[in-house]
Amino acid sequence: MKTNLLTRMYSFKKQALLVSLFIGSIAGVFSQTEFYRGGLTQSDFDGLVASINSKTVELQNKIDQAEAADLETSYAESSLVTASEFLGYATRDRENATNLQTRYEGNGFRIFNRSFIEQLVREGITGAPNYSVIHPFQELLNTINVLDFAIAEVDSQLDGSIVLQPTQNLNQPGNQLTDGDSYYTLNG
Repeated sequence: MKTNLLTRMYSFKKQALLVSLFIGSIAGVFSQTEFYRGGLTQSDFDGLVASINSKTVELQNKIDQAEAADLETSYAESSLVTASEFLGYATRDRENATNLQTRYEGNGFRIFNRSFIEQLVREGITGAPNYSVIHPFQELLNTINVLDFAIAEVDSQLDGSIVLQPTQNLNQPGNQLTDGDSYYTLNG
């Protein structure tokens, strides 16, 4: 009986540890780790865009080197697509800031916007009177971070310190969307 109780206590402690680790990992994934702290002018925006364009060229050059060395490049290529998409999103959001702010102040977004501004104040960031003003700059900063990570990852591949496994080609025969489901299966 005592062994059974100890086993259950150990199992409970193990489950509690796993739950706390899981919650901690989720909190890290969804928390903002780096806030944009630069200016909010058109010139500042253009500088971030220029940085993205420069890093995009750098990453494409690294991808070309990796392909020449027969290394996996789909991860880095997806970062190029992400950068291109978010550059468009940031530009659109900046051009439509008033409309965007109206949406953020609407039902369901008031608490989010207020919480974001409170978080900015806690971080000591000033100069962004509402979320829609800083949002495009944050998108650009996050895009720069994605590109920096991808560049470093390809560099690590090129110097042999990491090996990335090939991604699954969903266009190949046998890799198909199963009937009625929203996921792919390998070889039917």
